[in-house]
Amino acid sequence: MNKSKILNTPIRSYETIYVVRPDLNDFSIMEMTRSFEKILFDIGGKKIFSYNQGRRRLTYKIKDWQDGVYINLNFVGNGSLVKKLEQELNINEQVLRFLTTSF
Repeated sequence: MNKSKILNTPIRSYETIYVVRPDLNDFSIMEMTRSFEKILFDIGGKKIFSYNQGRRRLTYKIKDWQDGVYINLNFVGNGSLVKKLEQELNINEQVLRFLTTSF
């Protein structure tokens, strides 16, 4: 990715919440979270903080799953960072849903 393009976009605080399949063990979830954190760090994200909110019942089935494990990922960066993270979340088959907001 072109670094000059990254530097020209405004820096904001973001929160991404993603839901992963409930059949994954804690180690797999931790490794997945670390890989997303590494992607953010390598592209220039700062103040990266993740929190496992645990297993919860979904309001409706997603990909035949009634439960999911919610992970909260907070970071400071720009829009191109969010775009790259969301591409990775889309590719990962263990991620059921995700949502990114800025604050």
